[in-house]
Amino acid sequence: MANILQQTLAANGSTEAITWKPLRKNTPNRATVIFYGNFGGGTIELQFSPDDGTTWIAIVDQAGNPIQATTNTIVNFELYGNGNPIAGQTNRIRATLTASTAPNLNVQINDAR
Repeated sequence: MANILQQTLAANGSTEAITWKPLRKNTPNRATVIFYGNFGGGTIELQFSPDDGTTWIAIVDQAGNPIQATTNTIVNFELYGNGNPIAGQTNRIRATLTASTAPNLNVQINDAR
């Protein structure tokens, strides 16, 4: 398992947007995401962009609920294929923290392929 993002959020906002491209079409990318530290009363959400960061969409679990946390959490998830019709654009993922006050929140994403 390789660490692909390690970042601390000290205010509302987003982590670095990391490239998220499958090895082969219709093959899942699997990752483990760890949120831990002081959430400052806020909520962190895992998001996906199919168009190199122009549009951000909440990543949902199998029940259709957005992957969010307000306390220390470990989440395993997978996204399939590129599905991107524009060859020059890249899929990206990030975590976004909202409604927090004085957070010190660690976000770690590990590639689990």
